[in-house]
Amino acid sequence: MKPGVLNKAKKVLPLSALPLILLFGVVLLSFSQPMPYHRVENVSGVWDMREFDFQAYNARFDGYVEFIPNALLNPEEFAILRLYPR
Repeated sequence: MKPGVLNKAKKVLPLSALPLILLFGVVLLSFSQPMPYHRVENVSGVWDMREFDFQAYNARFDGYVEFIPNALLNPEEFAILRLYPR
């Protein structure tokens, strides 16, 4: 084989493999079944996940959420902060 042909083959082979890789990915995605969502609502700022079955469902968190930068608050601290803002 000539060196020029070998260099061209090295450039073309990865590009020719790309459609096969994409086709394989699409086939894999078509056979996968996403887990169903289970809606979890917060009660007083708390999502109770003690009885949640993580093996069977994905969790979808619903309810009011407020972002407070640089703070990790429990519900009691959050309630005080809302009553007496800085």
